[in-house]
Amino acid sequence: MKTTWYIFLLFIFTPIFGWSQTSVLDSLINALPEERDSAHYAHLFKIAAEQDKTDRAASLPYYQEAIEIAIGLNDTRKMAEANKFKGVNYLYSGQNQDAKTHLDESTKLYASLGDTLNIIRNNTNIALIFQRMNEYEKATEMYYKVIEDSKSITEWIEVIIAKVNLASLLIDQNDHAQALRHLNSIDQDYDRYVDKVWAEQHPDDTPIEGIKYYLSPEEMKVLMDADPDLSYTQILYPSVYINQGICYKNLEQPDSAFLYLEKAIETSGGTPYITSYAYNNIGEIYEVNEEWDEALVNFREALAGFESINNIRGKIFSTNNVGKALIETGQTKEAEPYLKEALRMASEINFKEEIRDAHSNLAKFYASNGSYKQAYINHELYSSYKDSITNESRISAIQEWETKYDTQKEREEVARLALENEFKTRRQQSQLIIFIFGILFLIGLGLYLYTRYRLKKQEEVAAYERETNQAMAKFVPMEYVRSLGRDNVKDVQLGDQVEKEVTVVFTDIRNFTSISERMTPSENFLFVKRYVERMSPLIHKNGGFINQYLGDGIMAIFQNTPADALRACLDMQEAIKAYNIEEEEEGRDPIKVGMGMHTGMLVMGIIGDSNRKDAAIISDTVNSAARMESLTKSYGSNIILSHESYEKLDTDEFVCRGLGEARVKGKSKPLRIFECLNNENPDQIQRKKQFQKEFDAAVGAYFERDFNKAEKIFNQIYKANPEDLVVYSFLKRVDQYVEDQPVEGLKDQKYNKVN
Repeated sequence: MKTTWYIFLLFIFTPIFGWSQTSVLDSLINALPEERDSAHYAHLFKIAAEQDKTDRAASLPYYQEAIEIAIGLNDTRKMAEANKFKGVNYLYSGQNQDAKTHLDESTKLYASLGDTLNIIRNNTNIALIFQRMNEYEKATEMYYKVIEDSKSITEWIEVIIAKVNLASLLIDQNDHAQALRHLNSIDQDYDRYVDKVWAEQHPDDTPIEGIKYYLSPEEMKVLMDADPDLSYTQILYPSVYINQGICYKNLEQPDSAFLYLEKAIETSGGTPYITSYAYNNIGEIYEVNEEWDEALVNFREALAGFESINNIRGKIFSTNNVGKALIETGQTKEAEPYLKEALRMASEINFKEEIRDAHSNLAKFYASNGSYKQAYINHELYSSYKDSITNESRISAIQEWETKYDTQKEREEVARLALENEFKTRRQQSQLIIFIFGILFLIGLGLYLYTRYRLKKQEEVAAYERETNQAMAKFVPMEYVRSLGRDNVKDVQLGDQVEKEVTVVFTDIRNFTSISERMTPSENFLFVKRYVERMSPLIHKNGGFINQYLGDGIMAIFQNTPADALRACLDMQEAIKAYNIEEEEEGRDPIKVGMGMHTGMLVMGIIGDSNRKDAAIISDTVNSAARMESLTKSYGSNIILSHESYEKLDTDEFVCRGLGEARVKGKSKPLRIFECLNNENPDQIQRKKQFQKEFDAAVGAYFERDFNKAEKIFNQIYKANPEDLVVYSFLKRVDQYVEDQPVEGLKDQKYNKVN
């Protein structure tokens, strides 16, 4: 039975989620002091605490600003505090590595202040990070260290928290008996803490061991009201009950498990973080007994709670459980989105256990509806993740670290003495610095004035170089320059080159010659200028750059994916539609633009000599792309792309249909070509989809040289959709073959006519 992560892990110093009123947050932001001082620092924490209630990611900039202010104030304690809270924020959001970075920095700063308590609290959260990252030996070592350090300063509340989390780690390793030993010992730690609080509040009385058993409920309440941490300790008990319930659940004692889990819910005060874990484990008990209806009810309760506080890991495993329970209750259609969402969330944070279980559940889902290929794929993925997850040596590692801990304490004592010696040395160095400061002041002042003068001159030179580079960049695309590994045009060297896979796009205005004949040269220039001004931003928006303007044509390069290039083509076609509406309103003829694209390797580089350099592109990829554009005329299509581009596209985003093959100059084999339909109106797309099978059959017959069959099918399609110009172009070719009846060399004749 699965137990991994279905345990209650307690964070230190984390605010409880709730819903914040926007007006409260806005008023706090508006009241933020302008002076970046201690008051500003304190106010940032108020804003962050309010923001944490609804969106923890949105509070990160406030914690970062608090860190910067603390650095500006040179206040070590504030720096330590701000790093701690930012680390906890990351921890709550499941960003473990970022959390550890800030908590380590906070711990280092608290160590310089000798603040043992806050070091202990940071170490508890660092241990939790190790636990989440499956570094169980480090987590175990850190929890035992926290327990020992907390006992040494009689901080029993920290002992309790560490034991709760250590028990969860032991549960994760199936050592439930050892986990129960730690959980059952918490009552003694709580008694010691009550004794300590009572002794502090009654310094003149003789300390009494087990004082809580002698106090009335009213006296106990007075004691708690006087010490908030004592009240906080009571809040920890629901987490203890949850872990005890988990232990009994995995020891196959369901009655005891139900008792403690329901007790956790009753004492939680409705805290979603606690109740969600309890409901999830209750659902698992019903799952073992195959009472799936009851299991589903509890899993849904758990999911609702985790969603209310945006607990990522909780949402993952409860979503997985809901999907599994839906399958078992016969609600397979409703199960699919839950299982896919669980897999998506788990993959984003590399939650291997839940990735494994999501694939297992998806395999069952696909098998239940007859999708055996998908079932097989998911079962193979499940087996792969299952093999990579092992619990070997975790229990022995805990025992090993227990025996090694005394040795570790000795090393830390040596490190502490070394740190004290280092502080003494630094004090002596500080005194020396103060002594010579007066002498260096005058020298420093002179250097400051001289440096200021030099910086001013350097800034003037840099500004001139910037302006020059910006001007040159208008003639050579900066994307081209960056591809060569240079930051600006002036750094480009003769011979610089790079080979990479790109997608090249060519565009060309149809019948431009006839259009330009009706214009004066000035009008012709303005026409082209207006056209490229509309097209250029769309190319840049989609991650491309213009390599060359070819009169009425454009050659663009896209270095990322063919999808970027195709999106740019579709955006340009939409812009052309809007442009044509304006032209028709002005009494001018509309234009049509053919666009072709091909993906392949090319070399970009700098050629020339010492007197003249030029940016050059060398590759038959360019010729192939130009060929794709020229084919748009013969096929009557707006956008044609090669198979090399098509195979890298997401077919769910783009609607394309194959047009067979076409020869390209310089290529020994013909290229498969495709037409993109996304730019057409929805009715036309639907019609073409409706006749897709017939179209494919007709194209197949055409390229198999069965022209009578091809003509028959194409005629059927054309009668149903006379606006399909591609079908019309094929009919014209078929007519030629039917009339000519070529026999010898038909293959070559076919390609010559197509091209």
